[in-house]
Amino acid sequence: MSTNSGEDCLMPSTATAAATVTRAINAATSNAMLSAERNDRESPLLRLPAELRNQIYEYALTDGMYELRAPKGGICPYPAGIGIAGVCQKLYYEASLLSFTLNEFHCGVAADLVKLHSRLSIRQLSAITNESFSNHMQIPVMFNGRLMTPSSEMESQRSGVCFREFFPNAQRVTLAEDCHPYPYPYYGIRPRWDPVISSWVGGRRNAGLVIVYKESCD
Repeated sequence: MSTNSGEDCLMPSTATAAATVTRAINAATSNAMLSAERNDRESPLLRLPAELRNQIYEYALTDGMYELRAPKGGICPYPAGIGIAGVCQKLYYEASLLSFTLNEFHCGVAADLVKLHSRLSIRQLSAITNESFSNHMQIPVMFNGRLMTPSSEMESQRSGVCFREFFPNAQRVTLAEDCHPYPYPYYGIRPRWDPVISSWVGGRRNAGLVIVYKESCD
């Protein structure tokens, strides 16, 4: 007589449960694949010419500005068009980066810039072409050829960040004229935007970048 009768009795039911779960997972995966294939074949949008689809994407995915910091007592609105890319695999392939290309990303403080860089992939950062910085953004200064911004997220103030490392394909940057420089004691003076902007955006190598000055980005 087996001394493990209790364990022996449990084994068939455990195996059956595992098999049931496996079948359910396989069925769900198969259904998802069939649904994606059907969307690719039958979607009215995907059957349109590519040029017309691009016009629709531009209309649907252009939200204007993505605020990286919620106003006091409020929340950042979720981009209205960003969910389109999740409809099916082909739409994701075609449209997933357009939200980054078509819209302006607004950084209110230096920490927003760091947060944006840390949370996005290289492909997403490379797709961003339009940024703005408000009057709450401390003016960056150069130290040994690198941009420095005051931020508690930095490992040290002297480590610095380079704008072109954050947004390698930037085409337009909007700066508030009333931005105030950060008072670094070892600089002696408070630099303005003009002396540092050329180095900040990469100098002559990035002559195609448009710099726009406004009274305020808020």
